[in-house]
Amino acid sequence: MAKWTKELDEALKTMHGAGMTAKEIGSIMDRTAGAVGQRAFNLGITKKRSEPLPIDLPVYETDAPADVDIDSVAFNLGRTPQYKPTMLERMFNKMLGR
Repeated sequence: MAKWTKELDEALKTMHGAGMTAKEIGSIMDRTAGAVGQRAFNLGITKKRSEPLPIDLPVYETDAPADVDIDSVAFNLGRTPQYKPTMLERMFNKMLGR
């Protein structure tokens, strides 16, 4: 398949702006609807492209001082962190019958 040129990009923008579907544009340009849709997305002319939304991450408050190991502090999740042995520790414990 031939590469997208500036002329093809401009034609795509014009046809897309006129309300033509990716399938219609693809049949004119001898490309698949998926290729046309992807190029329109890459050019930023589709409604699917939007600026990333700001994400508000939850903040967990603790009564622990700042110098406390964070892994040892239970956050406001209603549960306490638990130690999980590594795979190697589990293998040795199994061999030793623990």
